[in-house]
Amino acid sequence: MAFIRQPMSPGMLYDAAIRIAADAPADADDRDVIAEMGWPLVLIAEAAGGMGGTLADLTAIVEGLAAHGSQLPVIERCAIAPLLLQAAPANPWLAGLAEGTMNVAPLIGGARDLAAERIAAQQVDGGYRLDGTIRGVCVASSPTHWLVLARIASEGSGAAVRSAIFVLDAGQLSVPCAAYASMDGRRTADFQLSGLTVAAERCIATGDAADAAITQAGQAALAMICVDTVAALGTMVEQTVTYLNDRVQFGAALSSFQALRHQLVDVYIRYESGRGMITSFLADAGRDATGDARRLSLIKLALGEGARFSGETVIQLHGGMGMTEETPAARLAQRVLANEFRFGDRFAHSATLSLRPEPVPA
Repeated sequence: MAFIRQPMSPGMLYDAAIRIAADAPADADDRDVIAEMGWPLVLIAEAAGGMGGTLADLTAIVEGLAAHGSQLPVIERCAIAPLLLQAAPANPWLAGLAEGTMNVAPLIGGARDLAAERIAAQQVDGGYRLDGTIRGVCVASSPTHWLVLARIASEGSGAAVRSAIFVLDAGQLSVPCAAYASMDGRRTADFQLSGLTVAAERCIATGDAADAAITQAGQAALAMICVDTVAALGTMVEQTVTYLNDRVQFGAALSSFQALRHQLVDVYIRYESGRGMITSFLADAGRDATGDARRLSLIKLALGEGARFSGETVIQLHGGMGMTEETPAARLAQRVLANEFRFGDRFAHSATLSLRPEPVPA
């Protein structure tokens, strides 16, 4: 029995991510690997100093890191933050990101819809007052600036609420009210913003521009978490095949037992199904925003069910070793289980799809 995972987006970006994934655990606290590699520039337009890349380009980075278990916050800093900053192209923070002098991360917790991450903002003399709690923020890196999503309510009863995007210096945030490790080992924290006053120029976008950027960033994050899950699934299959080939029981390799082979094939089918869905989506992404949103919800729903089954099966196939964090496949199983709850679990996307029926062709 043999299997070698093939990358969805092979090339130089993928190869670089593979190399970084091997070194990141030792260097993550001392170096900002993401900034050094210039990955935050992938989705930034060339006119703004970026690479002008696509989601397919970012897929190569996410896939390479996820397949080797790296916990670098590449989705937050290379997908969400740049797309939010581009809501206002002419700003010093986007230029700083392109020049490598600023490292920007979103102050979000991975909710189903980024719009749900908005906190309250109130206009005051010379700026805004921010109030709210953001839970589950990834703090695996040390950004120089944070992006905060807010809602500004106009004065008067029944007034409309406008979305807004703010940039905060890292020093403006207080110490987290809670710090902990997520299921898959990511460093996570909760932040309480209570009466934080920021200058008016720190609001980089409001209204329709902010809404469009939040929607685009949310879709990119959802696509990349699906890529992360599929990459982890592929490596889990690869590692389990190796384990079953090497492990001997009752005088024979475990891979010779038909029941175990059939169980692993069930996992492999779910991996290939997810890989096909992601590849098809990336080939068509950007042509129809409404269709993209529906397809991403369908993919996340399918992966949520398939990844949970696959993670549990891989742990079972490893026997007692599958219950230890020293086993790479077990850590990846934790990763895909945790991914189900990032940017919406299967129940949230099922509810979304039920409220968004498929359009009838004309």
